[in-house]
Amino acid sequence: AAAVTGLDLSEDGAWLQVGTADFELLYFSTENGEAPPEGLKPLKEAGVKFSTSSGPVAYEKQGAYPAYCSPAEVVRAEGSVAKSLLVAGDSFGGVHLFHYPCVSLAPGPCSTWQAHTPPVAGVGFLGPDPTHVISVGRSDRTVIQW
Repeated sequence: AAAVTGLDLSEDGAWLQVGTADFELLYFSTENGEAPPEGLKPLKEAGVKFSTSSGPVAYEKQGAYPAYCSPAEVVRAEGSVAKSLLVAGDSFGGVHLFHYPCVSLAPGPCSTWQAHTPPVAGVGFLGPDPTHVISVGRSDRTVIQW
């Protein structure tokens, strides 16, 4: 069993999406705790949507993983509520802003900042408007608003 890296609730509240440190996305019913019998396919066919995607693992975030490092180096990647931008923090202290979805394996970030003494502990958008980002440094214990 791997550590949980993200938890997201479906828009209808019926499903929980769990991201793990093993780079898996798992799904569970909030009613009975069971996984869907055939994985994600029945959820997609039923039109289940998740308003957030808080863990670093998701198809629409794969371009945030730089070619020079392992996906484990991306500590946190979160899409904006408007689903227009993606912010990612890495284990090198960097904060990166991408267009969302970010599916190209070589997209290049919109903006990059060397923000913290490595690693970044977390990043996210401040509210539903993607004009402000908050980043938190693990080693330097700083909170920066962008």
